[in-house]
Formats: sequence, C-alpha cells, structure tokens
Amino acid sequence: MGGGDWGLYEWRTLPPLEQEEIGRLSEGEISDIIKSDEGIAILKITEKKPPRTRPLIEVRDRIQNILLDQKARELAEERVSELEKNAKKEKSLKKAAQILGIEVITPGLLKEREPIEDIDSSGMISSMLFQLQENDISTPISTYKGVGIAQLEKIELPKQAELEEVEDEVKEEVTTIQKKELAAEKVRNIKEELNRENLEGLAEKYGLEYKTVNEHERNQYLSIVGENLEIDRLAFSLPIEESSDPIEFDGGYVLIKVLDRKEVTREDFEKDKETEKQSLLEEKRSKFFLSYMTKLREEYRVEIKYDIFLKISSDVLSRFEGEE
Repeated sequence: MGGGDWGLYEWRTLPPLEQEEIGRLSEGEISDIIKSDEGIAILKITEKKPPRTRPLIEVRDRIQNILLDQKARELAEERVSELEKNAKKEKSLKKAAQILGIEVITPGLLKEREPIEDIDSSGMISSMLFQLQENDISTPISTYKGVGIAQLEKIELPKQAELEEVEDEVKEEVTTIQKKELAAEKVRNIKEELNRENLEGLAEKYGLEYKTVNEHERNQYLSIVGENLEIDRLAFSLPIEESSDPIEFDGGYVLIKVLDRKEVTREDFEKDKETEKQSLLEEKRSKFFLSYMTKLREEYRVEIKYDIFLKISSDVLSRFEGEE
C-alpha cells in the first residue's frame, strides 16, 4: 500500500473501479474505501481539469521520447530475461553473464535496504537479497538505473566487528565529532566578539557560512539546517538585534540573530483567519488520511513488492517525461 499524487495523467493507469470513482467525485471530495482485486484504496480529488486534445506539434518530442524509452526497456528486459534463464541453468550468475558478455558487479556484504553506490540508491537490490537463500538467483529487479539480476553468494550472521573492519568508519565518525567540536568553539568565539564586530564579518574571519533569511515562519524548512524547533522558538522569542547561544543541529552548530520581527495584529488575523483555518483543516485531514491508510495497511497485512512497485512507477513516469 502506498500513497501519492497521481497527477493529471497518471491516474489513468489506476484500476477501472478507481477510475470510475475519480470520474464521479468532485474537486475536494474524498472517496469511500474502494475494494478491488488489486487491493484497497481511498482517493481524494485535489484538482480537476476539463479534457482537451493537444496538437501533435506540442507532443511530438514527448512521443518520440516515450517510444525510444519503451524500445530501450524492451531490449533491456529481453537481455535480462536471457541472463536469468542462463543463470538458473548454470546455477551461477557470473558464468551466465560471462557467456553473454555482461558485466557483473560484486558489492561485498550488504545490510538490508543498504544502497549500492552508482547502481541502486534506493536499496532495492539489498532488500531483495534478504528474501533469498544462499546461491539463490533473484527474478529481474528494477531500479532507477535500470534492470538487473542478483545472486546471493553467502549469508553472514551479525557478529561483533573486528577493529580492522570498522576502522575507517570509526575514523570518519571521530573526524566528524572533532569538526563539530571545532565549529562549536568558533561559534562561541563569534558570540563573544559580536559586541565589537558584525555577524557577517565574523563569519568571514572564522571561515564559517553566513546566510540571511528574509522571512521565516514557524516549522519552516531552513537551508542547511532543515527544520529545527529550537530555532523556531528563538526566532519568535529573542529580542531584536540579540544573538542566540550556539544551537546544535545534525550538520554542526548555528548562531542566529533576529534583525526584525513583524507581529501579527488583530486586523491581520481577522483578514487571514479563514485561509489559515482551511490550511490547518487540510493539514489535519492529511494526517488523519495517512493514519487511516497506515491502519488499513496493518489490518489487511499488505505487503509491498518493492521491485514490482518501482518497475511500475518507473514505467508510468517515463510515459509522461517532459510533461509540464
């Protein structure tokens, strides 16, 4: 089970029952539970546009791209199907690949859902491997980079790692901690010197990054820092022109200074009350919808076949590549 935005075109790939319900619903409406052979679904119509036929000149490039992509996929699937057949015959993916002149990549030991650099950033391959027994050969696996086959060579049970195995990882973690401590010290120095110099000049002096945020709202994402409740609290409570103490976040430390603050007046509140009310209501509906779908997923014991899901998603998205 999964949620998402099916856009103005992708919804046409949904099961017939769901398409019928979409046709019946008006903008803003939410459907009842729809049960079909494919599973269960709840739909919400966020936007509806009347159909129109596009001139060929508008869609020519898109059609060409779709046809080229489909041809490439067909060739890849034929090649992988041949590889799968030979691999199961030889009981060895490496032997079958050598016969067909296909490169085999051995990534070494993997954790479940661990990405493989430059090959599978989503962790689809490692997830599939954890469903296999030793020497088993998978069915074709679709990733964002293409389609392939994997063979599980061996299983190693979890164990206490030797120093040599984790030495590089430990060094990297220690280096990260040291960099963070150094950044904290620099930020503390800046805090002490703020009475004599401005924040921008001090950032340049200590080799730190300085950014200005023109407007900030509660729970708003900040570049580099991300979402941070402490920064939100200080942004709306610090006196104007006063700097905060160093604030820790995942990437290091940050020091903020509030240059100006616009307080909301009663008139502003009354003016935007309905808009904010609708926004809050929509947010609560979305949270309820997500919670309800999660509950249904657990109740019906829905299992996601990620290899099939990604293949279908990739196929659908490729049809609308270049759509604006």
